[in-house]
Amino acid sequence: WIIKGRKWFITGAGVASHFLLLAKTSNDPRKGLTAFMFHKDQPGWRIVRRIPIMGPEEHGGHCELEFTGLRIPARNMIGKENEGFIWAMTIIGYNRNFVPLACIGAAQKSLEETTEYLKQRKIMGKSATQWQGVAKELAVCATQLEAARMLCYKALSLKDKGLIDGTIATVVSNSSPTVIASRQRRLIRLSPSTRRLGSYARASTRRRVRSSCG
Repeated sequence: WIIKGRKWFITGAGVASHFLLLAKTSNDPRKGLTAFMFHKDQPGWRIVRRIPIMGPEEHGGHCELEFTGLRIPARNMIGKENEGFIWAMTIIGYNRNFVPLACIGAAQKSLEETTEYLKQRKIMGKSATQWQGVAKELAVCATQLEAARMLCYKALSLKDKGLIDGTIATVVSNSSPTVIASRQRRLIRLSPSTRRLGSYARASTRRRVRSSCG
């Protein structure tokens, strides 16, 4: 197979050693894609540019790729010819549980850092965490993050047992980011950095959380 074309946006291309690729191999509107794997050292492709984003970059960034005649042997085809879309949807359904878990991990880190700060902050002679209003915010945040985490674990457990449940996967992908964004906004209000920067910074940070978490 000879691949020509362009991939406008892909995550991790700057550091990946192997790539999964979906190429158009038929004009069939429903079964026109085939999945392949190729190694970074194979000739016939290049990284055109690294695309700056507002978010984490430690996973290799986001890049634009150009294919000018990448040769892929038939043995590197994944699945059957023209059934790449079916394979991709199966993988995406599985990954819908991992994206919320990544968001939960970030929110958990925020909760831990905010809690540690509030333990040290004094309000009228007492630690901030000893005041009911603050303690309640932290408790609600911890409870909702744990509930979202358990829902993700349940969906993955069902997948491992071969009991595919699309309903739970949909609930996970839709509800978890919403809960996380809400909790992150609560933590932002309690955090020290945005308090020093003022209301404009808090509003700006909330917009970024909303954009990244849904």
